Formats: sequence, C-alpha cells, structure tokens
Amino acid sequence: MFERKKIFDTSKVQAVVNQAYEESLKSSAGKQADYIPELKEVDPETTGVVMHTHNGDVLTAGDVDYDFTIQSLSKLIALTGLLEEYGQDKVLNWVKVEPS
Repeated sequence: MFERKKIFDTSKVQAVVNQAYEESLKSSAGKQADYIPELKEVDPETTGVVMHTHNGDVLTAGDVDYDFTIQSLSKLIALTGLLEEYGQDKVLNWVKVEPS
C-alpha cells in the first residue's frame, strides 16, 4: 500500500494560512460584485480559507462552514489544469492574462 510521506511541517503552513486570513480582514478595499445575482447575495463580511495538502491534511481559517459560489475561481481551476497538461509557454499563447 502507498504510504503518504509528510514533506513539510503542517503547523507552519497552518500559521501562514492564519496570517493570510488575518491580513485579509484588514482590507475593505474594492466593491462587492453585483452583476452576478449569486455574488450580490453574499455577506461581504465572510472570509475563509481552506487548504487541502497533498497528504490529506485540511487547514482552515475563518468562515469555512459557509457555502459560497466559486464564480471566477473556476477560471483559476481550469487554468491550473491547462498549465499542468500543456505547460506555461503553450497555455499563455492561448490565454491572455492581466492583473486584477
């Protein structure tokens, strides 16, 4: 049977997740998207982080039991899959990126 090997200290990664969450609470910049009905209904005070590690650990901070719509996050998931399958050079010939 395959044994999962820990390659990093999960508590250190959890500390980074906690720090990122705390930093996110300091910002109220930006405007809540209201052009998509599902996003318009989201409580702007909710913030959460969930990270699943390669070895099955689940690290969390904040409002993690709150259902939310992934909307634009789905684009990142698709892009990640394309990058893994075809590589950065090929994908960036197909997909244009800009900071947002």
